[in-house]
Amino acid sequence: MTPTTSRRVTVRADQRLWRVGVCPIGALSSPDRGITFAEVPHAVRTAGKYRPRRVRRPYDGSMTEVTRSTPRGDLRPPEVDADESTTLRTFLGYLREAVIAKALGLPETVARRPRVPSGTSLLGLVKHLAAVEHNWFVWAYAGVGDAPADDTVTVAEGETVAEVVAAYRAAARLSDEVVAACDDLGRPGVRSLRETAPPTMRWILVHMIEETARHAGHADVLRELTDGRVGR
Repeated sequence: MTPTTSRRVTVRADQRLWRVGVCPIGALSSPDRGITFAEVPHAVRTAGKYRPRRVRRPYDGSMTEVTRSTPRGDLRPPEVDADESTTLRTFLGYLREAVIAKALGLPETVARRPRVPSGTSLLGLVKHLAAVEHNWFVWAYAGVGDAPADDTVTVAEGETVAEVVAAYRAAARLSDEVVAACDDLGRPGVRSLRETAPPTMRWILVHMIEETARHAGHADVLRELTDGRVGR
């Protein structure tokens, strides 16, 4: 008879860690060593008592494209110990990447399909954020251009995921150039998108972190509604 004494075990299989629920020690060939996925009792494996443990990797500051074929665990917040400007820019970059990841790996028609009554889609969020980046950093702070870009969430007919994501990445690069050229975060820009005095670079960076984080949360929900995918 299998002893009733149990232990909680962690299993490594195919480069993934599986946290298994209570497992009878007598069911294991050697309870004092690491075990393989095959050694977990079938009854435990098929009873839904295991789940993937997401491997969370720190954001490295890059804007590297993630595709459906790319293994992806949770992208945890960056572990940065630097000056204020670098810290703010790194967190903004991390959030940009989180939004982009949610729009990738879906068929074109699915990525642009609204999932909520407001008409917002995953691709629409990316398009909106690209315009907001341009408007605050380039148009408002640097004073470049005659009018701000349209920050609609409506995706035009013919716009593809690749094109919209590329536009967002391009806007992010320009934003980063404007920030890098600013040697005083407390210096106001040329103009404002609000009916106020032009805000400082510090205010714009914090606002864009807030704006992007808010929409990253929206993207989390939209992606889960679309195909059940969760995580950062």
